[in-house]
Amino acid sequence: FDRIIIDTAPTGHALRLLSYPDFLERLADRVARLRDRFGWLAGDNDGPDQLRSFQFRMIELQELFTDPEKTSFAVVTIPTTLALEETKRLLVELKEEDISCGLVIANRILDPATAQDSAARLAVTQSAALQSLDALAQSSGLEIVRVPYLDREVKGIYGLQYL
Repeated sequence: FDRIIIDTAPTGHALRLLSYPDFLERLADRVARLRDRFGWLAGDNDGPDQLRSFQFRMIELQELFTDPEKTSFAVVTIPTTLALEETKRLLVELKEEDISCGLVIANRILDPATAQDSAARLAVTQSAALQSLDALAQSSGLEIVRVPYLDREVKGIYGLQYL
């Protein structure tokens, strides 16, 4: 393959995913040392040491993540204050983990020339989804509270006044 793309979950989950190889390598090392010391999980000694093999594969994966010639992270964000803060956090964490970030993609950009048509299409999509949500809530005996779209992010107690 020329390129493998992994679509990760939001920031916290992505950072956890990227830390797994290091965590699993250290875990395998500790288990192997306990096994060597106490004879746990020894099995028969024929063939390669599966635990150490796994440990080395995790080291290789971590090295792959930090090799800018082979791996680059593309951050996808939206133009809101909260998303910008998450993006900053992710970029700092990636740098601290020596993971190359080669691209930031800003998604959901409003084009003033087509904003009215886009909003109309969004309203149609929302209406269909809300009908399904209403049916789900009714069958589950739940109430739905609808909060209208606001042209600014709601922050703090004063932001809640607009609701």
